[in-house]
Amino acid sequence: MEAKTHTNNTDTLLIGILGLIFILNALKPWIDYWTPIHYQLITLFQFLLLTFFITFLNKNFYNKIGLLAAFLVLFVLTRLIAQTLIDLMAVNILGIVSSLYVVLRMFLLVYLFQIFLNYQRADNVYTSTKALLLSYFLVTFLYSLMQHPLIFDSALMREEGGNLISGNYWGFFRTNGGIGGTVIDYANFLLAVSWVLFFTPFKNSKVKFILLIILASSSILCFTRALFLAWFVILFIYVISFKNVPRILISAFLLIGLPISLLVLNFESLVSFYQSGFGDSDLYRVQQWKSLYDNFSPLEYIGGREFGGNTGLFLGETYKISGDGFITGTLYDSGLLMVFLLIGFIANTVFSIRCNVRIKLSIIGSLLVMMIFNSGFEKLFMVMTYVISIAIIYGRFRYQEQLSKRIISN
Repeated sequence: MEAKTHTNNTDTLLIGILGLIFILNALKPWIDYWTPIHYQLITLFQFLLLTFFITFLNKNFYNKIGLLAAFLVLFVLTRLIAQTLIDLMAVNILGIVSSLYVVLRMFLLVYLFQIFLNYQRADNVYTSTKALLLSYFLVTFLYSLMQHPLIFDSALMREEGGNLISGNYWGFFRTNGGIGGTVIDYANFLLAVSWVLFFTPFKNSKVKFILLIILASSSILCFTRALFLAWFVILFIYVISFKNVPRILISAFLLIGLPISLLVLNFESLVSFYQSGFGDSDLYRVQQWKSLYDNFSPLEYIGGREFGGNTGLFLGETYKISGDGFITGTLYDSGLLMVFLLIGFIANTVFSIRCNVRIKLSIIGSLLVMMIFNSGFEKLFMVMTYVISIAIIYGRFRYQEQLSKRIISN
């Protein structure tokens, strides 16, 4: 079945909804400052609208879903029912809200993929989505410059719209691109954007080069180690896949041997340098992860302890146990079964793209690194961004495949 080249009403509506979400996200700080509308109400509107579109307005919602996706949806609905009964008996309304947020996130993940990775979708849906994503990326870079006290020093951009900025032990001011949330969330957004810049072509190579420079600048302004580690994984995957043996050895030495050599030669100085930059943050992170599993039973490791207890939506005086690590938080909430279903579903979806294995492994490997060390995947906007970035890559290779078929047939 050949892909379509012209949009229909559903395609146009999809692009319109995504455009509205990006525009509202860009306007959040200004709306929060100039109007009485709270930024969380805007987020609620954005994703209830998107979820309604990808489920009830999706003709394939009821009758066309993969096996892994079906198990994932069935599992979260079962856990929702069980946790809701517990929360009702305890009169814990906020707990029910937290559980519903987890279900909303999983539905968004599953059905956005179903909407986008569809041969009935027109090619210009992917090009339009790419333009929307990169346009918003440029807005976040501008907002990062506005947030920085040594550049534009805008207090409005730092304080409104749910923006939470921070610094590190070296005194670096870290920006969040005005996306709402912390630098952790911005790191996830930048990783998703980097996939599009690394793995899709541009008609003008100079435009791509400029965007890569802006990406590098944004990552420095954000300065999150999880993002750098995710990019290292991508680089390593490409290094080990070189066919030229001398290049493999040289690259392996630069990436692995050189750091180990420096470590052996001056271990104490490197430890001191690391502690001066990051203090005890990593020790605190490990302690938080450990506290998640205090007195865990074997059954809880399989099915989780409290659905939405660490990756749900927290309102009022409720707080999560650990602020780092989506995978560790999901293990606490829903157990190993949920972790395996989630990773398996994402990996299976990525491997369905007809591109080379290096790209597939790069996407999965870098995303896993981010999900292990970083909690940004909890946010609905981040899930949407990851899905549409993968969809853009899917669209690029689908178009390339269809073009090759047309050339052969002619």
